[in-house]
Amino acid sequence: MDGLVRGKAVPEQPVGDRGHFVRIGLAPHREAQPQKHVRAHQSPGDDLESERRFIRAQLAPLLCFRKARRDPQPARYLPPTYAAGVLQLLDELGIDRAVFVGTSLGGLVTMLVAATQPQRIAATILNDVGPELDQRGLDRIRSYVGKPVRFGGWDEAARYISAINRGLPASNSHDDWLRAARRLCKEDGDGVVFDYDMAIAEPFNERNDGAVGFDMWPLFRQLAGAPLLIVNGELSDLLSPAAAQAMVEAHPGAELATVPGVGHAPELNEPEAVAAIDRLLERVG
Repeated sequence: MDGLVRGKAVPEQPVGDRGHFVRIGLAPHREAQPQKHVRAHQSPGDDLESERRFIRAQLAPLLCFRKARRDPQPARYLPPTYAAGVLQLLDELGIDRAVFVGTSLGGLVTMLVAATQPQRIAATILNDVGPELDQRGLDRIRSYVGKPVRFGGWDEAARYISAINRGLPASNSHDDWLRAARRLCKEDGDGVVFDYDMAIAEPFNERNDGAVGFDMWPLFRQLAGAPLLIVNGELSDLLSPAAAQAMVEAHPGAELATVPGVGHAPELNEPEAVAAIDRLLERVG
């Protein structure tokens, strides 16, 4: 799974609506604590200007994937819950509008935010996700999410993570997959296990139409009031080229950036993604 909630922290000199970013995905981070916290870091990539500093804040009561704070009711592991958590977090931080970066499930959450409070969105980056998802990708994700696996060591975990991602991007070295494993897993006794609540898969596995269960196109159209960037992995099995193109046609002024050689989902530090993000931010007042 991949990121919780991130937003840009520039308390000294916020620049209009470009002063805040929210990045939503589903990856557990090893350094996360049970309580809400904020940590400065660079994202989406080191190539972005140093002024684009991001923070990450975890809203533990709603987004509790780690062992220390798991939701006793797995049925609440759904996009509407996450969207409510994001809006609550923005309110707590006093942020009226932000640039939303939604990766995978985070993109579905962003569309739900747009449907309920579109005025909060200054611009959107949908990273390899949209209102129409390819069943191949959903089936692949369903094949491993929520299934407890125990690895003999970090090398074995790295090979497994490479395999479930179809070895993409092909340019990744074993060290790259090791870094991914250390981000997604933790040591447990003499082995290595995934570091998230396996129960998050229960609502997802109950349906075959993705993580939401209803037509997302009306929600996607609520993004029309702000600039939109769609990032698509060239080899993605979740967001097809046809679906990405339909999104562009449905949103006047949207830009589509395809990242070559990458599946689901781009890291957003690829040159094509970084250049497209820069262009989007130039459009944000």
